[in-house]
Formats: sequence, structure tokens, C-alpha cells
Amino acid sequence: MVHFDLFNGQVACVEISKIKDNDLNWITRQQMEGQSVFNISQNFFDYKITEIPNKPLS
Repeated sequence: MVHFDLFNGQVACVEISKIKDNDLNWITRQQMEGQSVFNISQNFFDYKITEIPNKPLS
């Protein structure tokens, strides 16, 4: 999955198949008009998308 962070001007790839159910949390973001969103640890985000990955995302 590709994540576009419009507020920070960043793009990241997230391999969602490696995220376990207990690593996902629903949170309410006031910046998003009180919408509930997934809170995913930054450890799952790959911001170095200008580099060629060792293997394709599965």
C-alpha cells in the first residue's frame, strides 16, 4: 500500500501483509475532523522509496 501524508508532504510504502491484527489500533484524529483512523507504528513505513528494494513487496 502507498501512504500519502499530505500534511507533511511525504510518501511511504507500507507492506500491510506484515502487520498483525494486534498492531492495529483505531484512534480518533481531531486534525481529521474527528474521524477514526488506523494508528500504525512508524516501523512499518518505508520512506526511502527512491531506493530500489531488495525484493518486491508481497
